[in-house]
Amino acid sequence: MKKTIIITLCIATVAIIASCNRGPKSELEGFKKTQSGLHCRFDVENPSGRQVQKGDLLTGEMVIRLDGDTLFSNRGDEGNLLIVGDSKFGGDLTEGLTMMHEGDKAVFAVDADAMASHLEPSQMPLSYHSGMKMKIYYEVSLTGVKSAEEVAANKTKFTQELAQMAEKESASIATYITDNGITDTPREDGLYVIINKKGNGPKVAVGKTIRVAYTGRLLDGTVFDTSNPDLANEKGLQPHDALEFTVGTAHIIKGWDEGLMNLPEGTKATLIIPSSLAYGSKGAGDAIPPYAPLVFDINILSVK
Repeated sequence: MKKTIIITLCIATVAIIASCNRGPKSELEGFKKTQSGLHCRFDVENPSGRQVQKGDLLTGEMVIRLDGDTLFSNRGDEGNLLIVGDSKFGGDLTEGLTMMHEGDKAVFAVDADAMASHLEPSQMPLSYHSGMKMKIYYEVSLTGVKSAEEVAANKTKFTQELAQMAEKESASIATYITDNGITDTPREDGLYVIINKKGNGPKVAVGKTIRVAYTGRLLDGTVFDTSNPDLANEKGLQPHDALEFTVGTAHIIKGWDEGLMNLPEGTKATLIIPSSLAYGSKGAGDAIPPYAPLVFDINILSVK
C-alpha cells in the first residue's frame, strides 16, 4: 500500500516546465538541480523524441527507491507506467517527467520530507525518517509517450474490436458444432458436455478431490495447455501433470466447475465452453484471446 500511494502521488505533472542547470555539480554527485529543488541526471537524451505533456500515457521501465530501500521496480518488464496529471508540490517527480523526451533515460531525486508533508505518516515507507534529508530516487527509462487523444482513440478502437469479437463468438461456436457433426444439446448457458466414455466410479461433487488429465484447445484446434507430455512436446508447450483439486474450492473456470459436476470417475468427456464461462473479454495471456470459446478433452482419473 505504501509503495502504491507514493507512485500515485507522483504521477501528477507540474504545470511549469523546468530545465536542468547544466552548470557545476550539485550536492548529489552527477546530478543537477532545478530552481524548485529537484535533482536530476540524464543518462541518455533524445531531444528529437516527443516531449512529455500533461495527460500523456508513459511507457517504459521505472525503479523507485528511498536511498537503499527499493519501493517499486518493473525493470526488465517494460509496460505502462502512468498517466501524467497535475503536480502536488514543486520539485516532485512530475517536474522531471515533463523535461523528458521519448527515448530518454534519467534519474530524479525528490526530497522525501517535501513528499511526507503531503502524505499521512503511515503512507510513507518504514525506512523514511523525517529531517534526515533523505531522497526518493526515480530511475526512468522512457520508451513510449502517447497523448490523451491517442489513448482515447486506442481505447475506442479496442472497445470496438472487443464488441466485434463478442458478436462473432456465437457464430463461431455454431460453425464448430456443425463442422464436427456434434448433435448434443447445449445447456441453457451455452455449455456443451459431451460424454465420450462414461465411467462407473464415484461421482464428482463439491468437497471431493479429483484428478483429471486434460487438453485445452481453441476452436481452430490450437492447443494452449495439456497434461499429455507427448502432445506438449509436439506443440512446444510446457508439460503439466494431471490436475488435482478439491471441487468447489479451486480457482478453475466456471465451465469446468459446472461441466464436471456429477460425472463419474473414469469418464472421458469433451467440454465446449463459451467465453462467459471461461476467460471472457479479458482472455488469458497470449494464448487465449478475448471472447474465445474453449474446447477441453478431459479424463477423470480419480474422485476421492
